Amino acid sequence: MRIWVIDDDQAICNLLRIMLSARGHEVATFSDPTATPVLCDDGTPCAADVMLIDYFMPNMNGLEFLKVLDARGCRGARAIITAHYSPELGRELAGMGVACFRKPFRWGDVVGWLDDCAQKTATVSP
Repeated sequence: MRIWVIDDDQAICNLLRIMLSARGHEVATFSDPTATPVLCDDGTPCAADVMLIDYFMPNMNGLEFLKVLDARGCRGARAIITAHYSPELGRELAGMGVACFRKPFRWGDVVGWLDDCAQKTATVSP
């Protein structure tokens, strides 16, 4: 799968890039949501099957980024990763169909979610 990791913590980006690439995924990392191709005003469509998005980032938070993705018609599985979880955030994300992983996240939880995403992608693809 094509996976975007959007997190201002370079260590998290590097770790996820290494771990996800080792599982055969094509991974791109971004330290700022406004630097993703979808938010660069060049008309580039979403190019990810899955996005792992930090909640607190520069220029916009993960929830704001999700809303922009929805407004632009971007599809694909999404998860927020955050050290600042609240029940309100959890309810809002659940209502949007977005998974949530609390930092420090457990790798097995992320892998299980990604396996589910891969199965759904395979079912939808021709």
